[in-house]
Amino acid sequence: KEIKVPLVSVVVSCYNQKNYIVECLDSILSQEVNFDFELIISDDCSSDGTQEVLRGYNNINDSRVQLVLKTENVGAAHNYHDLHRRATGEYVFHFDGDDVMLPGKLQAQVDVFVRFPHVNIVMHKADYFSDDGKYYSKTRFPECHSNRDVVFDVNQLARWGTIAVHSSYAYRRSSRKVLIQREFMEWFFAMDSLVRGGTGVFLNKAYVKYRCNPKGSSYLSSHKGKIKAYNLYLSD
Repeated sequence: KEIKVPLVSVVVSCYNQKNYIVECLDSILSQEVNFDFELIISDDCSSDGTQEVLRGYNNINDSRVQLVLKTENVGAAHNYHDLHRRATGEYVFHFDGDDVMLPGKLQAQVDVFVRFPHVNIVMHKADYFSDDGKYYSKTRFPECHSNRDVVFDVNQLARWGTIAVHSSYAYRRSSRKVLIQREFMEWFFAMDSLVRGGTGVFLNKAYVKYRCNPKGSSYLSSHKGKIKAYNLYLSD
C-alpha cells in the first residue's frame, strides 16, 4: 500500500509545559487548510506531568498526530533536531509547546511557498503576552516604513538578525542542510536556508501568540533570557 506523504509537517517541541500544551495542540489541529499535514510532538522527558497530559489528550488518536515521549532528557537542541529529522512534509513548521497558533497561519505560509518556488523560508509577526495579562506587545517589523509583506535575501537577514520568534518559522525542507549540536537561535537555520540561494518572506501579520512569563523558559521572557539569546546570535 502506498504511503501518502503530507505536504506539511508541524513539529512541536515541549518540556514542562503541562499547563499550556493542550491549548497549543488544539490551536494547531483547528487550523482550516486545503492540504494534508502531520503533527509530531516530542516531549523531552518532562518532570511536571506533561507526558501524562499528552497521553490523555482528547485528540491524541487523530490520524495526523504522532507522539514521541522521551524517557531521558536530551536537551532542547537534541530534541529539536530529532523532531525535524522526523518531518516528512515538503514544508516544515516549528512550534513551541507553550505558544498558541492563530487562525490562518498554516494556510498563509503554505500559500507563499506554493506560489513562489524560490521562497525557502516564511516567517511572520507575533503577539507577545504574559499569563497574568500585565504584558502585551507585538513583534517589530524589519522594514518599519512598510505596511506590506517583505521579500528578503540572505544579506538582509544577516543585517536584521533575530527578527522573528521560533514559532513563526516555516521552511522548505530541501533548503536546510546544516546540523549543529548546541543551543541556537532559529535565525541560524534561516540563514542556512538562504545562503545557497532563494529568498524569504516576512508576513506583516501576527499568526502566533508568544508566551512571555518572567519565569518562563523562552529567551524573551526575561532580561537574562534576552542576554542569552543575543550571545547565541552573535556566536552564530
